[in-house]
Amino acid sequence: MAGPLEKWSWIAGIVSAVFGILAYWKMVRSKEGSRTSQNAGAGSTQIGNNSGTIIIGQTAPPAAPVDIQGKWNDEQAEEIAQAKLFAANWSHTKFEGPLNHDLICASDLIYKDHQSKVLAFKTTPEDFECHACAPWLSFFEFEKVSHGWSLINTEIAVLQRGSWGDFPAAWLSVRVISDQIYGVFLTSGYTAQGFTTQGVTLYARIGDSFREILSLSTSEDDPPEFGGGGWSSTIEIRPAAAGLYDVAVHRKGKTGPEDLRWVEGPHEGKDDVAGDDDRIRPLDVFKFDGRRYVRSHLFQ
Repeated sequence: MAGPLEKWSWIAGIVSAVFGILAYWKMVRSKEGSRTSQNAGAGSTQIGNNSGTIIIGQTAPPAAPVDIQGKWNDEQAEEIAQAKLFAANWSHTKFEGPLNHDLICASDLIYKDHQSKVLAFKTTPEDFECHACAPWLSFFEFEKVSHGWSLINTEIAVLQRGSWGDFPAAWLSVRVISDQIYGVFLTSGYTAQGFTTQGVTLYARIGDSFREILSLSTSEDDPPEFGGGGWSSTIEIRPAAAGLYDVAVHRKGKTGPEDLRWVEGPHEGKDDVAGDDDRIRPLDVFKFDGRRYVRSHLFQ
């Protein structure tokens, strides 16, 4: 029969054996995990079919190409537009010989969710100086992105306006008229025997065409010998929940409300400005009906 000392020695041996087995099992598991760990290369989609640790090295996708890297560059933007103008087919314009493509102006546009710049160009042949010689107008829109500017819209030779081979920057205004569309406002006018009248025409890309969507008389000015009266307008663009924004036209008399009367401008423009009594309305609001802007009695 074993004594107490022998009994405790036997128990201690069993405990040591158990701890040894546990230590060995832990070591084996550690080595298995080490063998099944994988370090995949950049862009790799390899996934190990085991329970070990998986490390995947993955880089961000390359940024989309842009036309102007980094900050806005006037010279680079003009070069890009000029290249497209020189490469375009101008046969429909009936212009002959070498063509000149000159920058008119650059406009900064702020949309609801992005920013852009629109460059306007005029194109003429050489020695193009007659009174009826009107340049062709083109427009290029660059959108600001995280790493530069991208050319997103190109409108080449979409309008022919001006005289004496010129179209001054003062006659043109580019403004945001929807969440995604800009409009080109062109001013025109004439003077005869001291009487002066002006108007504005709005063009925009609607569907598959760049076309006129609003035309208004904006001012009349009578010479002093005929009373010296007259009136003028300011145009306000009012954001809308959907579609093209509303156009509000505010009018005031030259010396006061008494001058808000139709003088003698083109009769076809009178209905959008004055009533049958020839009184000029102080405010009109125009809404886009899907085809063009129309005066809305409900929004006055």
